[in-house]
Amino acid sequence: MNKKNKESLSNIVVLLCFLVFIISLSLLVFGMYNIKKTYEYDSQLSEIEQKNSDVAHNLMTMLNARGVIGDSAGLLTASFAGFAFICVLLTLIFQFISSRFQNIFIQKQQFENTFFNMLNRQENITATINYGNINGRKAFSQVYFIELKKQFEKFGNNLLEIQNTYKANYLNIFGHYFCHLYRIIKFVDENKNLTNEEKSNYIDILRAGLSPYEIVLLFYNGLCFVNTAKKFVEKYALLNNLRDEFLSNKEHIVLYNIKAYGNNELLIQKYNELNGNKK
Repeated sequence: MNKKNKESLSNIVVLLCFLVFIISLSLLVFGMYNIKKTYEYDSQLSEIEQKNSDVAHNLMTMLNARGVIGDSAGLLTASFAGFAFICVLLTLIFQFISSRFQNIFIQKQQFENTFFNMLNRQENITATINYGNINGRKAFSQVYFIELKKQFEKFGNNLLEIQNTYKANYLNIFGHYFCHLYRIIKFVDENKNLTNEEKSNYIDILRAGLSPYEIVLLFYNGLCFVNTAKKFVEKYALLNNLRDEFLSNKEHIVLYNIKAYGNNELLIQKYNELNGNKK
């Protein structure tokens, strides 16, 4: 359950409790008032019976007093009936709130089950990556340092050449890996029941499982898909743990928005230096 839902439901519960208190207090005061009046009429009736010997007059007075007592008793009965109705109504409202809490809890469980299953699937995809006789995460470092980095160094800051080289020669190796990685991020990003803070926390779990070599390839992969991958990289600071010495050219840092580096002070400092904005 996100923070907004918790606050909303808590406010409803507090309001209902306050309403029950006010209504109960009002009915109690009204009931005590009617009991008091009934007692006063009974007392008056006893005095009349003792002082007045006139039978007819005494009878009429008794009937009038009894009528007032009956009216008071009727009002008291109606008050308790109203209170019972309010109790039933509040019970239904509390059941609705409880059901809402339960639904949110179930949705949260379903989301987390899917999320962690997708993380396991991502690990399986990583293990199947093959480069020559090297499999899994080791393939990332081998591909990058033996081939990619050397080629990228020749291109300098020519982003178009970097994009074309990566797509033509290495997308077939890492395409499925990054496609599923961004699918996980999109799954979290589009969940309407999560706050932005909760979304960032789940993405942090994903990011924590990436090796330095996966992150540097994520850097260049994102540059090849500016309208999709790059946006997620910047929005969720996926390059927070990037080691800039791995880049083919350290000036490539400025190819991303500074948000992509999260709270990495070293990278932020270098970013600002390259942009001529020393702080």
